[in-house]
Amino acid sequence: MVLDPGLREQGGHHPAFILSMLSTDCFAQNNPPLRVFSNKAFEPSDVFNDVSNTVEFTPFFDTDFYRYFYETIHHPELPNFIRSLTSEYLQAMLQLYAEDVQTKNTKADSTTIICHALGWEHASALADAMFLFKKQVGINFRLVVVLMFSPYRESKESSYDAALYLRYKVAFKRLALWGTVSFFACDYETSKAYEYILNQSIEIMPCPFVSATKATVNSASKQNQVLLYMGDTKATKGFLDLPKLLEMIIEEGGQKDTIYIIQYTLTNTSKEFLAVDKQLKALAQSYSYINIYSGFCSEQQLHEMLSASKAIVFNYDNSVYKYQSSGVLWLAAFYDLHMYFLTDNWLARESERLDCTYTVCNAESLPKSLNELGQVDVNQQLGCANINPESPSAYHAKLFGKFAEWLDNLQV
Repeated sequence: MVLDPGLREQGGHHPAFILSMLSTDCFAQNNPPLRVFSNKAFEPSDVFNDVSNTVEFTPFFDTDFYRYFYETIHHPELPNFIRSLTSEYLQAMLQLYAEDVQTKNTKADSTTIICHALGWEHASALADAMFLFKKQVGINFRLVVVLMFSPYRESKESSYDAALYLRYKVAFKRLALWGTVSFFACDYETSKAYEYILNQSIEIMPCPFVSATKATVNSASKQNQVLLYMGDTKATKGFLDLPKLLEMIIEEGGQKDTIYIIQYTLTNTSKEFLAVDKQLKALAQSYSYINIYSGFCSEQQLHEMLSASKAIVFNYDNSVYKYQSSGVLWLAAFYDLHMYFLTDNWLARESERLDCTYTVCNAESLPKSLNELGQVDVNQQLGCANINPESPSAYHAKLFGKFAEWLDNLQV
């Protein structure tokens, strides 16, 4: 069972998480389907067609999940937002209780609810909902909380927002008071941050977006292919800078035997983003070595694109990604891509922990660095670090372990 008010767009980590669950044997045709309470605005894309018999979507939440995620904690509408989300979480639990416990006469503790990617405001609403649910029915469901967002964030005054951290601490400690709640972290830094907050060991879950069974990485099959962008259209991920970046690559005389790929789902349709979309497609028409893939890609298409590539470029905003993780980086690490970082933040630190090869450079020097990639062995590039909290192989094994086994052990 998944309660996900953030499952709204067709692209991004929310639908990818559901697809990863459905790709396991836990929801094979002989087993009950996965129940997902999504945002009412969510419309399953064609990539769900092959698994439509193994999932049951219930459009339920009205809340705009990320409306206040990057706003100040003093935003005047936050209390109303939390109250509204609390009410929706509570109503979802009551509906599950009526349908699964009362009607089917099953035990509440045999039902596991997964809540994924919670900020402090979401955790606060969920804690309030659990309190009210217990008060009304006398029991609580088993809850698995997937910790994806760090409690650390920069403020305008300093590199550490103490007031925001306190909100995270209070909200998640309230969730942890319920003995039916389990926590799993998506990466090393997040696990350590919440271990300090909750005073308990937080296990790192296997990355749901990759699996040892999805593809075999064969360096001989890799093409001279560079990924310049992958994912939803976000300014914080450098989407708006792509035309300028491409023009610099063209001016530098990009390797004619190198293919430059940009894949994106146009989730922001403002004038600024539509203009960039138009510019990118115009450049692709003029230069055969620029390939644009606009629209949501299936899981198989993404993995094929990554496995065939040699390198990937990250131009993520430091103010946002200083502590925030990225699923695209884990995919790149799994497929042993050389990484180019135009900024220095969590992504570079995580690449160190995974013992990846990478180059830190600015946008102006990127075209020259990319040209050199096609002339020398990737493994000879500088930037392969060895300053890790544990051995790179051990962390790699944890992060890229068997997601299906982890999921099966939850008895979802």
